[in-house]
Amino acid sequence: MGSRRRLGDQQVRELVEALRDLRWSWTSKDIDWLIDEFGWTVEYRDEAIVELDIGVGTKSGELVLDDHGGVETISVDLCSRIDRRSAAERWWLQDLFAEAVGLVGQVLGEPTRRRPGAIPEVRWRRSRETLGVVHYSVVVGLFLTPNHWLDFAERYGESDDDD
Repeated sequence: MGSRRRLGDQQVRELVEALRDLRWSWTSKDIDWLIDEFGWTVEYRDEAIVELDIGVGTKSGELVLDDHGGVETISVDLCSRIDRRSAAERWWLQDLFAEAVGLVGQVLGEPTRRRPGAIPEVRWRRSRETLGVVHYSVVVGLFLTPNHWLDFAERYGESDDDD
C-alpha cells in the first residue's frame, strides 16, 4: 500500500479539545458552520449523510443525520485506510489505536468504558455527549455523539454481551 497518513499527536489532541469544547445545536441547519469551523471539505451530501475529507483521505469523516434534521454522530478517521492483508499495516494500526487512546486520555482523563471485541472501542462519556476511539479493520476512528443517540443504539441495536 502507499504511504500511510495519519493525524499527528498534536493534531489529535487539538481535535479532541475542539470536540470537547464544541457547543452547537446538533441539527442539520448548523452543518455548514461545523464544517467551516473544523476546516473540513464536503465530498458528498444527502439527507442521511455528509461525507468529508478531514485531511487524511477521501471519505475520512462523516456526519450521520437522522430523519428529523438532527445529527446523530460526527465521525473522523485518524489515519488513511490500511491494507488489511498486510501484517505490518495491521500492527501499525493497532499501535495507532493504542496511541490515540492515550492522546484522548491526556485531554479527557480516564475513559468511562472500554469495549473489547472484534471492533474495540474506548469511550469518554460526559454529561451530554460521548467521545470514542474505535479500531476498525482498516482504520482508527474518533466519534462524538449525543448520549441519547448512543443510549438508543445500545438499547435497540447492540448487544453488551462482550462486556
